[in-house]
Amino acid sequence: MLGFFIGASAFIHQDGTRFRLHLMGLQIVLCSHFILMDTWITALACGISALRSFASTRTLSTLVMLFFIALLWVLGLPPLEQHYELLTLFGASVAPWALFKTQGIITIPFS
Repeated sequence: MLGFFIGASAFIHQDGTRFRLHLMGLQIVLCSHFILMDTWITALACGISALRSFASTRTLSTLVMLFFIALLWVLGLPPLEQHYELLTLFGASVAPWALFKTQGIITIPFS
């Protein structure tokens, strides 16, 4: 539940840098959770996500973004068993793009 509240509260930040740092905090909490559960692959994935979020606060480099996307595919392709599981990799590839190529959060007022 703590992770859920940390993740949901990240969206209160309209500033992109604060949002990224908040996401990094969530990913560190999740990484710790998965280490305690002895699920090392999932903990590694959360750790990489935390590094990705941190890196996006320091640089918006396309090369760094491509590194994290390539890392995702290199680590994600070998364990695939069904072709539809590729959708997960495509979906997960959007996150690095969004972190490195967009700024802030757009709010749409309800009226």
